Formats: sequence, C-alpha cells, structure tokens
Amino acid sequence: MSDHLDARWKRLVTAARRAPVPEPRPPRPGWVDQVARRALLARTTSDVRAREPLAWAGLVSLAAAAAIAVLIWPGPVASTAGALASGAGALSRSVPHAPALPRSPAAPRPPLPSRQATVAAVSRLPGLDLELPFLPRRTVTP
Repeated sequence: MSDHLDARWKRLVTAARRAPVPEPRPPRPGWVDQVARRALLARTTSDVRAREPLAWAGLVSLAAAAAIAVLIWPGPVASTAGALASGAGALSRSVPHAPALPRSPAAPRPPLPSRQATVAAVSRLPGLDLELPFLPRRTVTP
C-alpha cells in the first residue's frame, strides 16, 4: 500500500511542477480606500454600549424584586435560609474523614564502596598524574 501512495505522490508532484503559475492580480485602484471606508463605517455606526443600560435596568429590577420578596415574606425567606445553613453545616459532619494513607516507601539506597576501594579505583585511572596527599607513594621496583 505504501508503494501505491508513493507512486500517487510522485504523480501529484510532477503534475504540480508542470502546471502554469498564475500571475498575481494587482489590486484595484480604490481597494484600500474602500476597505478603510468600510472599517470607519463599522466603527462609527454601531453603538457598542447600547446593551449596557438594558443590562443595568435588568440588574436593578432583579435586586428590587429580591428586596420586595424579603420585605413581604420575611418568614419563608428566613426559614429557607436557616434550613440551607443548617444543611450546609450538617454536610461536613455527615461525610466521613478520609483514611490515613501509609507512608510511601523510600527508594533503596545503593551501597557505597569503601574509602580504600574508591582511592584505589581513582589511582588506577590512566593519565591521572595527581599526587593526592593522603595516598601512600607508589614506588616502581624493577
């Protein structure tokens, strides 16, 4: 199937290379002026803030209706608010506490080599001509 797709792709590429390139059309002489006029007209004729007074009127009427409901029926509003508050307080007592989770196991630490093994490994490195102060001097005997 891949060979079939590769063949189709090659045919598409060769066909695209043979196609004539269309010449770009120059813009009309008044095109920029026309776009600028449309943008200016769109900015000046629409009243964006027309919805704001309507929203404020709706908010004020909703607040007035809520105030009237509290003033006319204070008993049912107070009892409903009290019932909601007591239900919210009882909710925290009705939900059980989460169980304590065990501590996560610590990752095992690999054992470190001894000091003598580390010094011996460092001293065996080729090309290391360090004279460490705590190492015994090595003497080469023939």
